[in-house]
Amino acid sequence: MTSSRNCHQPRTRADTQNDHLSWLNEVAESASRDAGGAPVELLGDYLFLLADAATSGREPHPTELETVGLLGRRAAELGVSAGTAVQLYLSAARRLWQQLPMVIRSRDNQAVRAAASAVLHVVDGAVASLVEGYTEARRQMARWEETLRHEFIEDLLRGDADVGRLAERAEPFGLDMLRPHQVA
Repeated sequence: MTSSRNCHQPRTRADTQNDHLSWLNEVAESASRDAGGAPVELLGDYLFLLADAATSGREPHPTELETVGLLGRRAAELGVSAGTAVQLYLSAARRLWQQLPMVIRSRDNQAVRAAASAVLHVVDGAVASLVEGYTEARRQMARWEETLRHEFIEDLLRGDADVGRLAERAEPFGLDMLRPHQVA
């Protein structure tokens, strides 16, 4: 690391935070590759939750898990499969844990077990919240698509809708309005 400070000056809190961010960014990028290139943005603050749980034993606050649920919704909106999103989260946890022994190496066995338990608690809550948010978003998307289909069919059968607009609205349903169709 290049710095304008004298090499004998103590490291600042900002230096430590930058090292921490760099380490977590590497974990996030590796997890993304493991999950077939899933967007890193879907991790949000998940890695911070894991690292905090491992080092302090702190359980996630319900609002932090709600935020993970919003990331699950985002995954659905981006068209990322639920399996890929879960794979991203599990890979991130595994990769973070693999590097934690460097962070907690001076601890005794009991402390390592406590760290593992805290990390697994975060993984459990986060993955559950992620999938819940994903599922709810998919339900809402399906309801919205059903509403659009219903309105399209009504306009089509009514016969007085703008033909150009109807042709545009038919495309997402796989209908080519330039071809002949039979209605049963």
